[in-house]
Amino acid sequence: AAVATSTAAAAASLESEGVLFVDGLLEASEAARLRSHVEEWLETAKTEAADDTAPEQRFGGVLSRASRYDLYLPLDPPVASALEACAAQLAPLLEEVLGEDPELFELSALISDRGAPRQPVHPDTGFTPQTALLTAFVALQEVTPDLGPTFFLAGTHTRAAHERFNGEPGEKLQLLRSSPRRIGTLPAGAATLFDSRLLHGGGENAQGRRVLFYFTFKARESPRLPKGSLLASLRYRHSLRSLLGAPAAAA
Repeated sequence: AAVATSTAAAAASLESEGVLFVDGLLEASEAARLRSHVEEWLETAKTEAADDTAPEQRFGGVLSRASRYDLYLPLDPPVASALEACAAQLAPLLEEVLGEDPELFELSALISDRGAPRQPVHPDTGFTPQTALLTAFVALQEVTPDLGPTFFLAGTHTRAAHERFNGEPGEKLQLLRSSPRRIGTLPAGAATLFDSRLLHGGGENAQGRRVLFYFTFKARESPRLPKGSLLASLRYRHSLRSLLGAPAAAA
């Protein structure tokens, strides 16, 4: 199994650190095929954007946009196959942390090219008392230090950390300096699974293209959140269990 520890131990690690490293969600060959598919989709989406012919929004906002893309993905066979393979392995953990049958909230690819600058530290959502979103960043090639791996500040998904981050500059600086860093260097097919409240950022890419396939699931009992990186045609339509062909939870 990809999540080598027990579900309870993995959930406890997520609760304390806010991030979990998961090996082998995709085979390296599957990751390579999906990367090629994503790169083809990127060129199509860029052409549609330039010609103003896209039927719906293809790109999301991303910090430090130079040489960096947040590319919304269609749920076509290559993407659906990869999503199902990953979600099947993570399903017990996702339901342990988020509750029964969480909603598919994001389905996208983060692409950075050589020259992409380091992002400022940020959370994806503000503080909430309970985990609202879990995101998996799946490496579609080996992510080495020169490719600008994502960095995570462990334990900063708490109320106290958010108060310091949003407080006095000196407190914020001390938080950023003192928090343990977890660096998302990964073999192809491995992933980082993290809480959306966790402080993190993309590193400077000094080498070449880095492609991360990512998806986010949302707790059904979570507060209202801004729309995630998901094609409008997919929004509110899929849940963990529906994607896996299992009976969905009652509304």
